[in-house]
Amino acid sequence: MTAKQHLDSPASLPEQQRWSMLSPVAYSESSMPTLRLARSSRLARKIAKTLFGLLVVTIVLMVFAPWQQSVTVTGDVLAFSPDQRQQVIQATIKGRIARWGDQIYENARVKKGQVIAEIRDLDESYAARLDLQLMNSRQAVAAAGQQIEANKRALAATETIVESYQLQVSAFETVKRETIAAQDAYIEMAAKKVQGEQQKLVEYQVALPQLQAEYDRMKTLQSENNISLQKLQEVNRKYKEATSKFKGAEFYYGAAQDELSGKKSERTAKVEKAQA
Repeated sequence: MTAKQHLDSPASLPEQQRWSMLSPVAYSESSMPTLRLARSSRLARKIAKTLFGLLVVTIVLMVFAPWQQSVTVTGDVLAFSPDQRQQVIQATIKGRIARWGDQIYENARVKKGQVIAEIRDLDESYAARLDLQLMNSRQAVAAAGQQIEANKRALAATETIVESYQLQVSAFETVKRETIAAQDAYIEMAAKKVQGEQQKLVEYQVALPQLQAEYDRMKTLQSENNISLQKLQEVNRKYKEATSKFKGAEFYYGAAQDELSGKKSERTAKVEKAQA
């Protein structure tokens, strides 16, 4: 027996109990012939499917297509950008309007530099006073410019003088260094001279006692007639020469010391003069 025959044949009671209200068999037209009266036609199903497809396409188009609305209204349009909006121009000074510009009317479009209106002050002499103040200001600016130019020239002259003084100071510094070097050389020479004279003085001072002892010994021998008088006179002459040289060495040593002191004083004076 096929499934259709099985569905069309009367079911036994146990089989009817096994059927569920949710199973497809429960809604079979074979089991319930009255369902045929409520069944929709094929044309209605096609129309419904077509409308459903159109609805889906419409929803997709509404999602991805730009949203636009058209409406007819009456009014003034305000630009979205602030710099493109209509601006109300206010005068920065109080006064009365003496003259309107050409092609100036309410809501008129104007260009840069176009005269909108001529505003005159309530005081007729106000413009003349402003012109006088402007002229005075220009004269003050011109005088200030001349003063600036004079100051620039004075500055240039001062810079020249300063440069000259700097050159003089550099020259004085050079002269000072050369003077100090020369005086140091003179002092060094004087110091060496003092050392040389001191060395001679020491030599003569050491030789005098020996010549004195030699003279005394020769004098004793001559008194005993052991040597001749000429020999004694020769020793006496040497002793006197040594004494004279010793005194000369003392004089030259003192003179050398005086010269050294003079060179030092001269150096100090010339250094102070060079610094001044």
